Amino acid sequence: MPFKNPFRREPAPPGFGAGKVVPEVTALWPSRVILYWLSPFLSVGFTRPLEKEDLWSLPVNHLTENVANDLERHFFLRCEPTARPRHLREQLAEIEANSPAASKAVKPEKVPDSEKADVEVNQAEASDENAANEQQPPSPYDASLFKALHSMLFSQIWISGFLTLVADTLRTTTPLVSRVLLEWLASSYLFFRLGEAERAAIGLTEPRGIAYGIGVAIGIFAMQEGASLMTNHALKISMTAGQAIRTG
Repeated sequence: MPFKNPFRREPAPPGFGAGKVVPEVTALWPSRVILYWLSPFLSVGFTRPLEKEDLWSLPVNHLTENVANDLERHFFLRCEPTARPRHLREQLAEIEANSPAASKAVKPEKVPDSEKADVEVNQAEASDENAANEQQPPSPYDASLFKALHSMLFSQIWISGFLTLVADTLRTTTPLVSRVLLEWLASSYLFFRLGEAERAAIGLTEPRGIAYGIGVAIGIFAMQEGASLMTNHALKISMTAGQAIRTG
């Protein structure tokens, strides 16, 4: 009977992802956390080179047209109503009516009471000509594309940054926990190798039980695994946000 290589599989049929949407949107949360929903795609790539027809389709909200329309709405909400395109004026006016905060792109700074009193005195003493030339209050619209992008991708930007911060913190503090484990191993070894007189001479006390060491080791594994998952998710989310910026 000839030997069969278990790592050599039959090539997957062509058109693996044709007509299918990325399964992440319908996958269960454990599959999304550990990125298991990618396994079928990776299995196809293991058996043969991937082709264009093997790629899944993007969800509707990630398509170019929808991303561009979403960015257009966020941007023109920050523009003066007269500067908005006609096909968006009615829609944006309805959004502002339902959510007044959406129209307040830039809030005027609050003037202290002392400054208000000075302004009132100056206005009372000013002539009609100076009053006509008085500076108008700042517009609540800033027409900022940067802020429009931040508003559209708010959750993605900040979730990605938070995950990166937590992952880096876990990696930074893991050596401290590793030191605790090594110190426990060293003290346990010396305690069982030395006699009572030698222990008393160096002031060695009985270390904690083996359950303590196992718990610390599991903690190190959890910290490293958590950091790895958070880094991967942060990278995926940030790349998705970058794709949306380039698409818009």
